[in-house]
Amino acid sequence: MEKQINKIKYIPFILDLIAIFLYGLFYYAIDEKQTAIVVAILILVTLLFIKKLRFDINICFLVETFIVKLTLDQQIGNAEYVSTSIVMPILVYLFGKLFVAIPNLQKNNNEIVVKRYAVVGILLLTIGTFIHGLLNYKYSLNLGLIDKNYFTEFKDITIVVDRVTYNFNYIFICSLIIALVMMCVFYFAKKNNRTRILAITCTIAIVIIIIIRFLMWYVGTTRFLALQEGIHLMTTKHWGNFGLDLTYKNSTSNMWLDYGRDYGILVFGTLFIFFILSIKDAVLLVLNKNISVFTKSFLLCSFVLTNVYYFIDSRAYLYPCYWYVGLIICGMLSEASHISKEK
Repeated sequence: MEKQINKIKYIPFILDLIAIFLYGLFYYAIDEKQTAIVVAILILVTLLFIKKLRFDINICFLVETFIVKLTLDQQIGNAEYVSTSIVMPILVYLFGKLFVAIPNLQKNNNEIVVKRYAVVGILLLTIGTFIHGLLNYKYSLNLGLIDKNYFTEFKDITIVVDRVTYNFNYIFICSLIIALVMMCVFYFAKKNNRTRILAITCTIAIVIIIIIRFLMWYVGTTRFLALQEGIHLMTTKHWGNFGLDLTYKNSTSNMWLDYGRDYGILVFGTLFIFFILSIKDAVLLVLNKNISVFTKSFLLCSFVLTNVYYFIDSRAYLYPCYWYVGLIICGMLSEASHISKEK
């Protein structure tokens, strides 16, 4: 009887893993209200088998951001977005935290728990988004329209996305490859000091080259000009509503700033604080010696690359499902950064 009860305890986590895979595969096409209901049920059921879920201040600023947004939506006639605009970001953030929360299943140390749930969860998310990208490529190829644009079926319509947006689907598979490389580097670096120094030097050099190449590309685009214009307008028009003043598709080409464009400093300010707190968690994760190199690299690369995308493209503001995927990673990151090894 006791063994059967122990097996039942795994059911919520199996359902969570299935859900995160399906969300990665269909995040662009599923109804937000239905998603919110399913995720809320999964969170409640999973919490029944977890002793505790660490509270962090990040979620306070996330809640505050969308309460203000909800109020403003009602005032400007966007009441149809109110029901999901406040619920979904919070739910997916909590959903991400569950994969690293300490379950009351067996007496394992926390590092094993993180490997077992967080890594498997993000792996399934990676597989889902990767398949999603391949399906979109095949769909666009069948239409004979692949050049600089790609087509994706979004709910009941087909939308056109550029290459930057399309490549979002491959962020997690790139993070996985980087994590595997880093794991190998640190494994061989343990052999001797010369190998360690060489590995660290090569890694730093590659990172610097990638950053320089990215900045050279970004500075030469109209997205960078839109960012500069958006920052300037945000400092002069604190209450937002300056979309018509922008020359790049009425957008700042930056997800964070586009929230400020429409809702002003009250929404942008608290949302930016949430972003800064997430960066703080990323730093804590780097310093956490109880998490394996592979887990650290996977989570950190996923966090960095998703936020680079949000920084250079505002598609995640127009279609928040792109951001919800990143919020799952933020939830995992927040919880994993505070894991301490059980004695």
